[in-house]
Amino acid sequence: MVVPGSSKSMSGVSQYRDFIGCLPVDLSKRILGLLEEHTLTCCKRVSQYWKHLAEETMQEIKFRRIFQDEIKIMMEGCSSIHIVSPTYANIVDVTVPVQMDEEEEESVQKVKQFEAAYAKIKTKTVLMEERNVYCGAYFSKMLLNEKDPYRVVDYKGGRLMATGSKDRLVHLFYVASETKAMTVMRGHAGSVRAVLLCEDRGLIITAGCDATIRCWNLKTDSCAMVLYGHTRTINCLDVHGDRLVSGANDYTVKVWSLQTWRQLKDIHFKHHSSVLCVKMDKTTVYSSCVQGLVKIWNMENGSLLRVIDAHKNSVKCLFFDQWHLLSGDSSGKVKAWSVSCGAKECLMTFNHPKEVKSLALIYLRVITGCVDGKIRIFNFLTGDCLRDIVVDFVSGTIRSFHFHDHSILVNTTSSVQLYQFAKVFWDHIDSTQGGCGDALAQDGLVSETSAHCLTKFPHTLSPTQKIQNCNKKPEKISITKKSQTKEKMCRKTAQELLMQSEKAASERIKKRGPHHPLTRDSILLRVGTIQRVKCMDEVSINMEHNASLRDSWGPPTPLDLLRSDAEKQILQLYPLQPTHKRRPKTCIPVLKQAAGQNMKSTSQAKEVSSAPDTTQRYHPMHPSDNTHTPNKTMS
Repeated sequence: MVVPGSSKSMSGVSQYRDFIGCLPVDLSKRILGLLEEHTLTCCKRVSQYWKHLAEETMQEIKFRRIFQDEIKIMMEGCSSIHIVSPTYANIVDVTVPVQMDEEEEESVQKVKQFEAAYAKIKTKTVLMEERNVYCGAYFSKMLLNEKDPYRVVDYKGGRLMATGSKDRLVHLFYVASETKAMTVMRGHAGSVRAVLLCEDRGLIITAGCDATIRCWNLKTDSCAMVLYGHTRTINCLDVHGDRLVSGANDYTVKVWSLQTWRQLKDIHFKHHSSVLCVKMDKTTVYSSCVQGLVKIWNMENGSLLRVIDAHKNSVKCLFFDQWHLLSGDSSGKVKAWSVSCGAKECLMTFNHPKEVKSLALIYLRVITGCVDGKIRIFNFLTGDCLRDIVVDFVSGTIRSFHFHDHSILVNTTSSVQLYQFAKVFWDHIDSTQGGCGDALAQDGLVSETSAHCLTKFPHTLSPTQKIQNCNKKPEKISITKKSQTKEKMCRKTAQELLMQSEKAASERIKKRGPHHPLTRDSILLRVGTIQRVKCMDEVSINMEHNASLRDSWGPPTPLDLLRSDAEKQILQLYPLQPTHKRRPKTCIPVLKQAAGQNMKSTSQAKEVSSAPDTTQRYHPMHPSDNTHTPNKTMS
């Protein structure tokens, strides 16, 4: 680890130099770090300083190995974790059963999605949109900070929020920067167990332990109608159009008309236990009970279409859209089903540690609210949990969740909070058609009616937001020659853009030059340069020292030789001021300058000898001055 010095050194120093001791510590450690472990052990024997550097270098190498091993283990454990993009959106093919009333010429396709559930029935693929909803930034706002273990809430995402509780009162709040109480409605004889806010109809529908359903007018704050029919506590309500459905502890499900304010007499839906949740659309009613049964009813003829008995615990929440049904029980299991009566197998199961209070299916994302205080977002097609949001509640338990476009309302026993999510500009990636979704819709890949449905996606929204312009029968998907040609052109354009980007990247690399790590030769060259700058040989040091001494003293002048003894005594009492003029550090310019001063001093001496002999006193003067003025005569 020594480098031979100059063999022709004029200073007489050693031909070998320990350059490691002349370098900064970090650079020395980097050089020693290039050696192997047994070589570093030998380096400890060179000197005490080398021993100290080698030991520190070996410790750093050991720490670096441990750190890299920990990172490797961490990366292996997190290999299955993927970063979720909050702006991701895509049009995908989803397998659904073929309906009985569809034409036989419809092409049947078998894909891997839900392959086990659809193994024995005919299926097809429909285009649906998926988005990573509720995966972006959000902030929480406290709407109510009051403890109430019996509070029930309904909120539709607007400016109004309705609540009810054990005090038999119905409160209406205005939600803005601050939550303000608008009115209080009285009339129930028992606890309020269900609240339904219908802003489009100007009504608030409530039900409770008094077995009555009350409809309140939002304009007058008065009870517009009271519906009687149940004999025990009413637990749940739902509305669609001009129909209202209710479920109670008397094991019955009743359907009401909001036009005539009467019960539909031809419909008699019954369970073998208390009804906990009801949902409805134009023709179908879904209900669940304490025994874990989910029943699907036909509202046109009052018949029972299907019974789902896969749950072992009470089912407390339901959600459905055009193609799928979700059910969540008190054990934390959320199961996905097809609404088709022919597909009876479970499509997917989403597990939770505790009871699930609320759920929704929005843009092929399953959103669930659990009692453990977390909101989870699952991918409906794969079952992966994309995100979990921890609800900020200090004490109490979760009672309900309410999901809307850009907000989630959380009702707990201690407070009511609103989680507001930022609006997202969705980055659509059409993987099924090579990024040409808009062109395909225009060129006939999707018929006019189904294209309109795809822009609104009624199958991914709540039943109250379905588009009426979409027909019940799924539209046919036909691929024309024109669309196929345009699809090939789109793919060809994408390939050309990819090649151009790769070519531009290679040109930038050529201009910048490749990046190579430092080699040993380059390190030694840099070390030699630093050494030559910082350390000079002894000859150069002596020459520089001699030149500085010569510049400070200067050569003797002829004027000093011609001075008399009296003048020398006077100069001892009043010495001349030292010169401040900087001289060159080399020898040759000093000699030239000294010769010039000798010639000037000789001429001055001749003038002095020709002058009259008078005793004069001179002021001290700069040696470089050519003239001097006499002072007063000494007494």
